[in-house]
Amino acid sequence: MLDYVRKVLRMVCCKCSHLLADQPETINELKSRQNLRNPKHRFNEMFKLCQNIKICHSCQTINHKYRKGALRIEYEVQDSSMMTTNDPKQILWPEEAKKILDKISAEHLGMIGLNKHSSNPSNMIIEDLAVAPPPVRPSVAMTNTMRSEDDLTVAYKQIIKQNNEIRRAI
Repeated sequence: MLDYVRKVLRMVCCKCSHLLADQPETINELKSRQNLRNPKHRFNEMFKLCQNIKICHSCQTINHKYRKGALRIEYEVQDSSMMTTNDPKQILWPEEAKKILDKISAEHLGMIGLNKHSSNPSNMIIEDLAVAPPPVRPSVAMTNTMRSEDDLTVAYKQIIKQNNEIRRAI
């Protein structure tokens, strides 16, 4: 799923979410790819077409280079006017990715082979995850007298600790 989101991000502008292939130079190729009936084939063909386009025709922004990291998407800022830090390599936080994906128009999603309501890529980013509260989760018996927290509680604590450390480092 991470690769799928990364591919969609590479097809749209990082600033205005405009489809990169939607420009006068590629309009004939764009129309030929739109005639593909299979949405999966259309998606792959549009990805190939957008892959070589670096500048957004709509807002003249140089698009980021996205790379897959360890359970995250990393990007390299190509436009110096968009740099927020001295380091061009950044981590794309889920909130930022969702903002970009939410702004993609229904028309552009259709060109890519997606549907705004049934296959919107912004829906792939989980915002709220239901978790049972600690009192409901069972404790684990270590010995006859000792009990410990369940594995899920320990895992949540580790994840929260790691996320806080990453956010402080940035």
